[in-house]
Amino acid sequence: MRKLLAILLSFLPLVLSAQSPVKQDVNCGQQVKVTATPKHGYHFEKWADGNTDNPRWIDVYSDSAFVAYFAQDCVQPVVPVQAMYDWILVVDKSALNKMGFAPAENEVHWYRVVNKLDEIGAAKRDDELVHVGYYLTTSHTGTADGFYYAEIEVQAPDSILLCSDTLRSRTWKFDGTQALQQTTGAPFACYYAQGQVHITGLPLGEQADIALFDPLGRCIFRTRTKDSDFAFDAPPVGCYIIQVSTRSGTFGVRYIQQ
Repeated sequence: MRKLLAILLSFLPLVLSAQSPVKQDVNCGQQVKVTATPKHGYHFEKWADGNTDNPRWIDVYSDSAFVAYFAQDCVQPVVPVQAMYDWILVVDKSALNKMGFAPAENEVHWYRVVNKLDEIGAAKRDDELVHVGYYLTTSHTGTADGFYYAEIEVQAPDSILLCSDTLRSRTWKFDGTQALQQTTGAPFACYYAQGQVHITGLPLGEQADIALFDPLGRCIFRTRTKDSDFAFDAPPVGCYIIQVSTRSGTFGVRYIQQ
């Protein structure tokens, strides 16, 4: 005797809008694996009977219908920040606007990491609030060295489900290097030799994104490498920001070409 197994998939939040049943004939008593596959931007939560296994195995003894519930994925956008001039970090307002957010200047808060980076929403945090506004310069912080980041309280547009109402930028490490001396405190070293800028101490075999920004915050050079040492032709005389991004974070170091 053959029985009919009907699998009915439904997508939240439109619970009442279900797909047409997917039917499969199986033998009575047969064990069947049922898999619920979410659409892009959704994730599986549970079956209608409360089971959270996916896929799940079912012993079929009668006609059955199974409803899978999905929920929309939340997103946690990263606040876009650029390095400008000699010693400034600035929130990219135009990029934020394109993401659907329009924060006011007094809603942008800059922090300096004291011991370790605190989690968003942590009950106790020791990161130091150093400035409020779109821009951050070390004149606000009283120290040139440190790890800095921006946080913004936002309200999500209807098209976005946020994981948190607080958005955060990447953490930047600024070093007090004044000229062509080897950097300190950063996980890499930067120096000038024989017409080239050399970066050493990069994680071997791990992709590192390297970018050079001019005094106006414009990217004039960008590349990727998996080597521990990398070199590029020295830029014209002036002040720059060398940005290195790896899995451990994004680091910005001031570089002066003499």
